Formats: sequence, structure tokens, C-alpha cells
Amino acid sequence: MNQTIQKYEKQTGFTLIELMVVVAIIGILSAIALPSYQESVAKGRRADCQAVVNEVAQFEQRWFNAADAYIPSTNSSFPAPLTTCPKNGSMYDVTVTVTAQTYTINAVPAAGGAMDGDRCKGYRLTNTGQKGAIAAAADAAFDTTVDSLCWK
Repeated sequence: MNQTIQKYEKQTGFTLIELMVVVAIIGILSAIALPSYQESVAKGRRADCQAVVNEVAQFEQRWFNAADAYIPSTNSSFPAPLTTCPKNGSMYDVTVTVTAQTYTINAVPAAGGAMDGDRCKGYRLTNTGQKGAIAAAADAAFDTTVDSLCWK
């Protein structure tokens, strides 16, 4: 009797099920990680904007010391880089309104910008040190519906 011995070679690679499991795991992880990443980026942009608003406040104080008056952002002497945040982009539009011996700095998301529709809305700082969220620059009151951790 002549028996032929067949040699079976071990096949290497992945089965379709294994690949589908890996793709599903990657999908789940990215669904969890992407919103966290986006919120982290937004938080960084808000921090950059707060820094610019604080810089505008310092500029206003220096101007007041020299001229005994504050200067609105519409004045041609107002530095153009301080009208947007961050300075190299336009995520937020910064405006300064002046009345008598007071100023109000508003930073609202630029229309059509990356922060337009941000859950934290805009930011306001006054010469008395009041700060907080606002829905729009024209709003007289702070927006108390915004998460207190947005603009701290």
C-alpha cells in the first residue's frame, strides 16, 4: 500500500471576523475619544481668547493712564491684532465699548468660524473685573445658563 502523505501548510493572516472585531473596537474608541479631543481643543481656544481679552484690558488701563479715557475698539488707534482671538485667527471677534469712565470687552464667536455654535458662547470682561459668559455682544446681562467651568 502506497499512502501519500499530504502536507498541510499552516495558513497565516486574519479571518474576516477578526478584522470586523478590530474595526468595531476602533470605531468605539474613536467615538469616545473624538468628542473629548474636540472639547479639549475648544477649551484651549477659549483659554487663548481669555488671554487676549486680558491683554485688551491691560491695554485699556495703560491708555486710561496716559489719556484719562478709555478707547473703543472702533477707534483707529486701537491695535488691530487685539480685535480677534487668537491673534493669528478669527475664532472670536473682540469688541470694546466705552461709556464715560467704564469699558466692556466682549469676545463672541466669529460668524462661520470654528467656535460658532460653541456651547460656552461668548465671554465678557468689564473694567470692574466682572467676567462671564454672554450669548451675544449686545446682551446686557451675563448668560447664567452656560456651564460655570467654560470661562473660569
